[in-house]
Amino acid sequence: MDDFLTELDLTAQAELVRTDQVQPRELVEQAIERIERLDPVLNVMVHRQYERALTDATAALPDGPFRGVPFLFKDYRCREAGEPYSMGMRALRDIGFRASSDAPLALAFRAAGLIPLGRTNTPELASVGTCEPVAYGPTHNPWDLERTPGGSSGGSAAAVAARLVAGAHANDISGSIRIPSGHCGLVGLKPSRGRAIASIASDARTGMNTEGAVTRTVRDAAALLDAISVPGSQPLLPAVARELPALRIGLWTHAFNGSTVDAGNAEAAEHCASLLEGLGGSVEISAPTPLSDPAFWKAAATVLAVNLATEVETWSAKIGRSLGEDDLEATTWRMVTTGRATTAVELLAAMSALIEHTEATEPWWQRFDVLITPTTAGPPTLLGDYTKGYESGRGSAFTRPFNVTGQPAVSIPLGWPDDGLPVTVWIGESGGPRWRAAVRRRIARDAFHAWTAAGVPERFMFVSDSANAMVHVLWRRQLPDRRAGQVTRQTDAQGWLRSAVVELSVRNMLGGLQDTTTLRAVALHEIGHVIGLEHSPDERDIMAPWVVARQISERDRATAGAIYGVGFYEDDR
Repeated sequence: MDDFLTELDLTAQAELVRTDQVQPRELVEQAIERIERLDPVLNVMVHRQYERALTDATAALPDGPFRGVPFLFKDYRCREAGEPYSMGMRALRDIGFRASSDAPLALAFRAAGLIPLGRTNTPELASVGTCEPVAYGPTHNPWDLERTPGGSSGGSAAAVAARLVAGAHANDISGSIRIPSGHCGLVGLKPSRGRAIASIASDARTGMNTEGAVTRTVRDAAALLDAISVPGSQPLLPAVARELPALRIGLWTHAFNGSTVDAGNAEAAEHCASLLEGLGGSVEISAPTPLSDPAFWKAAATVLAVNLATEVETWSAKIGRSLGEDDLEATTWRMVTTGRATTAVELLAAMSALIEHTEATEPWWQRFDVLITPTTAGPPTLLGDYTKGYESGRGSAFTRPFNVTGQPAVSIPLGWPDDGLPVTVWIGESGGPRWRAAVRRRIARDAFHAWTAAGVPERFMFVSDSANAMVHVLWRRQLPDRRAGQVTRQTDAQGWLRSAVVELSVRNMLGGLQDTTTLRAVALHEIGHVIGLEHSPDERDIMAPWVVARQISERDRATAGAIYGVGFYEDDR
């Protein structure tokens, strides 16, 4: 099977299965082949369950929104009965620990029709913002193999960025969805507190952890959250296509914890605010001041240390022996020691401080709808440097406060500096209005133009008819392929795109559309807009976006609408 299917997002793959154009086993086999081809370079996988996945692919699957689509679980929470479960810990790895029950979250993912292929790498007990556990070794960032993909959901993020799968489970207690999404150029949505099904009862221990996923598209992020939301939640996916009101936008590029911020990261946030301002929003340099209070950060660190110490005690009881310094990595042990030394009075004081600071942010949210910051204060660190002179807190400098307040937040790709590493912005939301998915969608679409200006391979440049109305994309410049293991080739695209070396997919723009004539017209129009052509290679294929929109069915229009972050919209006149 061609590798082009790996460019499809979860929703597009599910549509192929639903319409019998692809069988689940084909998708699973291709994902397995790609994992085995690229994982020796990336080191994403810590456990493979291929035989079970292949069996699932040929059995009767739940009729969920992602029926038959491959997926990966992060090896932290989201356990499955009978499967290895170690959470980056040598002690659990060495005894071959297997879970005795299914986490409710794992059951929810399976009920959506997803087929787990295995578990991804994570730092020990998901406790730091990199992915370099001693137990399994470092995971490499697909955009730069010498750098970390971030953490703690680094294995999942690297897998999705490298197109091993189109989406993967992740969770976030200080930024662990958003940080690796930022370092790998993905969409990382941290849901509101209590929105997603908890993976274990102790998620409520601090109130700071939430479950979710890392994806490549906004629509997948919304649809996955809908699939794992607690009963009674209002669906998020329909909000993706809604129009935006005039937003009141706070922009902040100073790290809440005082860390230094790289200029490129700050500029990406400023550009994001400018895009939203162009859509009718108002922008003010402002942020809730309680989030920058050192007492807020000290209290959060205390709660996290106690949480980690409690988790170690829990696992000590499970395996029948006390886990000590020799069993844990140095960074983990320092946090555990701090947590164990914290008294109950000190813990309650810290938790009270977090509640008080959260309440103190309310006046700010009466004046603003969204807060825009960089996702991280700097680029991903070189592997091995995170605990060696690394400025502590740069990864979570912007993200941790929203774990405390419980508000939703999302990381969106919106920049590409000269070093070739993706840069994302972080959008925090008040948690009430239903326009927030539309915010992500419009920002993601305009991100395409930011990436173009930075010289990044465009997501589309040429459309050709092919089986199942699928399309291929070619970029006409000789650029190094930044993704590990991706095959490049020379292609003559109708004589006018002649040095095409990076093959991506216009399905990132219009996944799932069935009318290839319309696809061709849209893509050629966008080519002219992006690279400034005065005329098209084929004038017959050019039509204004509003004309094209009228010729697309309601179903396909919904599929095309900005959900992929680039392309056209019905309201573009």
